[in-house]
Amino acid sequence: MYLAYFVETFALALLVRDALQGRAKSVSTQMVVGLTLSIVLAVFNLPAHRNRTTKICVIITGSIVGTLCSWLVFKKSEAEGSDDLIIGRIQGRMSKLVPYAATLLMGLLSLFTACHFSVAGTVAFMQKDIQAVCCTFQNYLHAFALLPQLVLCRRQGFVSPAAVKFLFLIGTKHIYEFTSDAYVSWKHYQRGRLSLHEFSFMSGDFVAAVILLDFLYLIATSDHGFRLIGKDTELELFDAEAQESTDNTTTQKPSKMASKSIQGQLTDFLEAFDGDSANLRKLLICTLALSIATVGSVLGLISIYPTILAGFAFLGWRRLAKAELPLPMSEKKEKDTV
Repeated sequence: MYLAYFVETFALALLVRDALQGRAKSVSTQMVVGLTLSIVLAVFNLPAHRNRTTKICVIITGSIVGTLCSWLVFKKSEAEGSDDLIIGRIQGRMSKLVPYAATLLMGLLSLFTACHFSVAGTVAFMQKDIQAVCCTFQNYLHAFALLPQLVLCRRQGFVSPAAVKFLFLIGTKHIYEFTSDAYVSWKHYQRGRLSLHEFSFMSGDFVAAVILLDFLYLIATSDHGFRLIGKDTELELFDAEAQESTDNTTTQKPSKMASKSIQGQLTDFLEAFDGDSANLRKLLICTLALSIATVGSVLGLISIYPTILAGFAFLGWRRLAKAELPLPMSEKKEKDTV
């Protein structure tokens, strides 16, 4: 129950250590402040009786560590506005309110959708279940508070070692939360007790997981893989939007690990099908088959485990068919002679 809070507090504590050592120059203060406020917001999501005191202690500890981390990063960071979310004419100080405005808008929209697009039903639900409403806004604040750091990394063209560790821990936490909530909802669906209101706070976890999925993919495809977490190594971005660091931004001098994002990989992948109708037809057939298998599994028409095994068996057969098997010694000698 408290694993997510422990992981988040631990990530903030690591960031405190990095800030004290002068390695938080490329970390966004807006991100740390937003995540700290999301921890404080959990005081409205306390259990009725059981473990109430324990959760209060966890929230207080996380709030103290987050406040300390926010102050240290504010002192050490050299972002200088590079983490602002500029949208149209919204610039300067107003741009720092964008994550909170997006949290309010998406939270209300998800609650409105979960209440069957009824204004009266949404108001009644918000008054009846304060914990679910708080959890919804908390999850969306978790998601949108990460955007300033990701924007900063994109503009600088790299992810600093301190940000690599922090974002990896936070991303793993969000994927765990979404998977855990989805599993509980699946159990409720099987028992006929699934409520649409559960998707209001699950949607926030899903958005946060999607936001950080591209970053986790960058780590996984780097030269060191997930071992990059324990190294003092920057993760250089190869996206077209990524720009080189500005001259007035001072950073450490660790080695850099270059990698390409999911967006860049997908663009290259789709460009490979330009003018190749046969391969494009195969891609559409595979996508359609995957969609049918997913919908069938969710509706209970297809068992998910045989479907997964069949998919792995098909991929193994395709890889084996394309593999170049070693030639026998006699054939190899004849080939060398020719």
